[in-house]
Amino acid sequence: MISISEPQLELFMSLFRRTDVYAFIKNKIQMKNKLLQSGNRELIEDSWRDSYWGWGPNKDGENYLGKLWMEVGEEFKKEA
Repeated sequence: MISISEPQLELFMSLFRRTDVYAFIKNKIQMKNKLLQSGNRELIEDSWRDSYWGWGPNKDGENYLGKLWMEVGEEFKKEA
């Protein structure tokens, strides 16, 4: 059995999710354009229940999904 640490698992999940988000948006022209139009604004996953993927009940969560969307937006900007 392979032993994986918590930080390694988080990194793997982040990379996996980033690939998912990129693939999801790549061929959805309207969503891709909206993402590009967001410019340098911070994108927030408005999830009051989930403080890991969203900003959580106290609006102080990690917002990893919002961060992934912003990273993917940067990739699309480079491709344009």
